[in-house]
Amino acid sequence: MRFERIGELGDLGKAIKHGEQAFAATPNHRPDQAAYCADLGTMLSTRFERTEELQDLERAIVYCEKALTYTPQDHPDRASRHGILGIMLSTRFERIGELDDLQKAINHAEEALMATPLDRPYRAAMHSNLRKILFSRFEQIGELDDLQKPIVHSEEALAATPNDHPDKAAYHSNLGVMLSTRFEQIREVDDLRKAITHCQEAITATPPDHPRRRDIHRNLQRMFFERLKQRGELDDLQKAIMHTKEALATIPNDHPDEAAHHANLGTMFSTMFERRGKFDDLREAIKHAEEALAATPKEHPDRAAHHANFGTVLSTRFERIGELEDLQRAIMHSEEALAVTPKDHPDRASRHSNLAGKLSSRFNRTGELEDLLKAIIHCEEALTSTPQDHPKRAAHHANLGTVLSMRFAWIGDLEDLKRAIMYSEEALAVTLKDHPDRASRHSNLAGKLSSRFNRTGELDDLQNAIMHTEEALATTPKDHPSKADRLSALGALLLRRFESLGEPDDLQKAISHSEHALAPTPSDHPSRAMLCNALAGHLWSRFRLMDSIGDLNESLRLYQEVSHSPISLPRERIRAAHIQASLLYLNGKLQESSSAFGDAVNLMPSVNLRFLKRDDQQHTLLELSGVVPSAASMALRAGRAAYDSLKLLELGRGIITGFTIDSRSEVSDLETDHPHEYAQFHSLRVEIDSPPEATNSVGRETRDCAVSRRWEDVNEMEMILNRIRTFPGYRGFLLPPPPLSP
Repeated sequence: MRFERIGELGDLGKAIKHGEQAFAATPNHRPDQAAYCADLGTMLSTRFERTEELQDLERAIVYCEKALTYTPQDHPDRASRHGILGIMLSTRFERIGELDDLQKAINHAEEALMATPLDRPYRAAMHSNLRKILFSRFEQIGELDDLQKPIVHSEEALAATPNDHPDKAAYHSNLGVMLSTRFEQIREVDDLRKAITHCQEAITATPPDHPRRRDIHRNLQRMFFERLKQRGELDDLQKAIMHTKEALATIPNDHPDEAAHHANLGTMFSTMFERRGKFDDLREAIKHAEEALAATPKEHPDRAAHHANFGTVLSTRFERIGELEDLQRAIMHSEEALAVTPKDHPDRASRHSNLAGKLSSRFNRTGELEDLLKAIIHCEEALTSTPQDHPKRAAHHANLGTVLSMRFAWIGDLEDLKRAIMYSEEALAVTLKDHPDRASRHSNLAGKLSSRFNRTGELDDLQNAIMHTEEALATTPKDHPSKADRLSALGALLLRRFESLGEPDDLQKAISHSEHALAPTPSDHPSRAMLCNALAGHLWSRFRLMDSIGDLNESLRLYQEVSHSPISLPRERIRAAHIQASLLYLNGKLQESSSAFGDAVNLMPSVNLRFLKRDDQQHTLLELSGVVPSAASMALRAGRAAYDSLKLLELGRGIITGFTIDSRSEVSDLETDHPHEYAQFHSLRVEIDSPPEATNSVGRETRDCAVSRRWEDVNEMEMILNRIRTFPGYRGFLLPPPPLSP
């Protein structure tokens, strides 16, 4: 009794000693023998729980077996003694892993349940104990029947428990876990729905300060995140995040589960960012990924994964805003992840591959060939360390083909392109017909074949590129976000064949495919500009061939649509305005041409070159440099004053200089004079000039979010520009020159 009050282990030891003496002094066949044995078993089991001395558990089992032997079949305590012995045997199984103990535990738990009358209040506990032991056998052997039975016993335990009973919440939670586990086995969605319902009931019935709440929150997080994969509804993701935050809030900073909760939050916020595109979600993902790494000891086996995850979200931010420091840190953490991953670890290949992707991104940004060479080595390592029958082998083939193709583009060694085509063909060959990546692998192979055609002029490569693009198109669902891009790509290849062979039917098909690409694309979609520009170019080609004024007018209309589209990429808008102006000039429309050139120059401050690859930066600068003198010259040809022409020239050259050096342009002055407004302006410029996201997982909901966000950015940019223009000296900030007063 005193031990139960103050917990002094010495008191428990004395109690055990006295109990053993009492048992030894009791003659055989006395009714007290069973009780003495049962009490001794309980006390030894209690001491085992405190000391974890296996000898105590062994002796407890022996005494409980004797207690059961001495207990008559019709004795009221027989059921409980079966139950207690079952629990002890289950505990010994957990300690030493002997399956015979587990089977005996099940037998005793079943005997306990059968010996318990239906109206006994502890029958629910008997069901729950049997559920736990059967589930342990399922975890060991994997027999589905061992999972079905625990679910039945969980349901029985719950049904036999009054609503106000303190164990009601635990029984709801246990049943939720069982159903969730069955869902993982047979993928019956109704099991997942019921699992969530029971765990929600459990959390409602559990007091706020109860230690069990954390586990229930964690289970709900896992279930809602799994249902997100099934249904794709953001509400499930938001609930998963909420439950993880609740679980995290209940643990101290040095708790061993802290890192796992932060890691889960990082993953979920990253998923939220992919779905909604809101930068705040990415900030949260980075914060929690960093917290997960900080909370993980250096020697912990999860540290490699936390390094890898942190590198991934930093790389995502680099892709969004183009800050090179993010990419540098992403590479560092990916290298750390690889360094602490054992050679035989199943994730080693993917970590080689991820590091290769980041190194190739840095190569694109800086042009440092060493990064590309390292990326190739890591892609080769990823492929080498992946078994022949591994499902990711195709992706590693494809990635190696991509980096070799990049080296060809940089150095021009045709052997690299030949190997890139070979690996892309291997990737396609091992990709199943119904695999979701098969279309993109056809498309990627087509791109490489097209590159070789451009280099060698070998018509077979162009024919094969067309064939693979047609295959990609044929396996792309009608409502897939890449459908329009693949239609447009096929149109571009057919135009190249028309230019090579002069077959008018190819030109007609190119126009038809481009029209089909554009037709379903909403007017407010950020990708529409690219499709309009492609179709306009094809129509201009037909105009030159057939002298159809309708083609010319439609081409001009499409270019004008792009140049006036506020949510399209500024680079696309400038390119369209430039071509439109040139076509108008060729047709003698000097005033309209000058106006279009002016539009192109006035759009230049919106361009953000940091986002581009190095060669694309140079190409864009070259294009912009050509726009400025053409705009100034056309202003004079159109009869505008020399002052207007000079102001356009100064505006354009100032902007281009600002791209290439740290000049004292209006934008750099704003950064010095009004840093807060500059930060807002710069962030919005990055958003507006970032290419639209296009992934296989993008659905209607995500596309609508992306379009809505683009409009919000455009409107917010207008407001910040108006604010900036209220500052002294900034009245004409990024505005075209005013007309010269007469």
